[in-house]
Amino acid sequence: MTEDPRPAAPPHLRCPLSFFHVSAVVAALTTGLLLLLDPRLALWPPVLIVLACFVAPFIPRLGFFLPVITRGDRTRPAAALTFDDGPDPVSTPLLLDLLARRGARATFFLIGEKIERHPGLVRAILAAGHEIGNHTYGHDVFLMLRGRARLKREIARGQDVLRPFGVRPLVFRPPVGITNPRLYGALQEAGMACVCFRRRPADFGNRRLKGLEARVTRRLAAGDILLLHDGLPPRAEGRAGPWLTVVEGVLDAMAGKGLRAALLSEVIRRPVLESAAPEAGEAPDSLRRPPATEKMPRMMRPAWKRKLATSPFVKRAVAEEAARDGRKTKLTPRFLTGMALFGLSNLLAWPLIGLLGILAARRNQPALFAVGSPIAYGVSTLVFFLGIVLAGKDGLRFLRSLVYRGVARFHARHLAALGEEAGRAESGSATGPED
Repeated sequence: MTEDPRPAAPPHLRCPLSFFHVSAVVAALTTGLLLLLDPRLALWPPVLIVLACFVAPFIPRLGFFLPVITRGDRTRPAAALTFDDGPDPVSTPLLLDLLARRGARATFFLIGEKIERHPGLVRAILAAGHEIGNHTYGHDVFLMLRGRARLKREIARGQDVLRPFGVRPLVFRPPVGITNPRLYGALQEAGMACVCFRRRPADFGNRRLKGLEARVTRRLAAGDILLLHDGLPPRAEGRAGPWLTVVEGVLDAMAGKGLRAALLSEVIRRPVLESAAPEAGEAPDSLRRPPATEKMPRMMRPAWKRKLATSPFVKRAVAEEAARDGRKTKLTPRFLTGMALFGLSNLLAWPLIGLLGILAARRNQPALFAVGSPIAYGVSTLVFFLGIVLAGKDGLRFLRSLVYRGVARFHARHLAALGEEAGRAESGSATGPED
């Protein structure tokens, strides 16, 4: 057996878990522990997770939702220079000439629509020895707010437009560097890794060139991945001189720190691009569709989906949703009152105890705190349990209706056909052929 010539990925890139997975497990365990100690504090771990889900996507280096590569090998005097949003008919040829003069190598994260309009520039990038990554097909800055199907289609189309060039990118950079939980599965299916950046100039697509060189190289170190943009804003009117000066300044700053502009694959020590020459007459994956009459073989359908489609729980959920006939489950006054008391109990506990502590300190009356805090805590606990009693049954009923509705919709989209097929198979096996 021959040894794999490809360099091994660094250890920090091998772990399939992200901070989101670890944080969710820790939050669940903490919530369970707090339910035993003080149920009112059990809300904080889920609240913090929700807040993190809103903030973390805008900090790519955290890799909150999936493993994200933002730097590579720090033992070599090299950094990866990457350019987003190309190819551009004005800036790309000038950039390639500059890189050739300086003996620098770069990685271009290209947009599929621009690849289709400027195929010659893609060939020029590859011929110059640079690498290419997937930057989606349409560069929708709100892509991470779209559904899973749209996300997978953008990635697949970005791959397909490069197949005529005989290459297949193994790395993907999301627009604006924002990620979401759905991106992890989409990239796993595509066999790709997510690459963002360590140094970002915040140039807004080369609209803010002033100070760009200093912003991107201020704390530059070996193994960093630098983000720049290949393209000119409309107001530049084809004048690429200032932008080229900035790029050359970045190269000078790298050289001043003893770093060379290397390929991304060399810095992160894993392949970024592979050969993918399509066969003659073969259609791209994102354009190829099965005929309307073609059915997937029975043996190719996962057995667990058939079992799930015919499980009693799914059948009960579908039946209850059908009986509801589209009517929404309304929140009862009893449930709303209980939730209001539940919230009020949190206001009566620690804030009131803190206020009693301040008053006791100002008036120099420790007895006020010693007597008032147990009373405040006891009253808040009574209000809490009263809210639970009022909202408990109706809350569980409302939660069950939401779960059943979700299961019924999932069944209608993905399991209905499998359930009908399994039912026909069971009925056929029950009757059986007569001897």
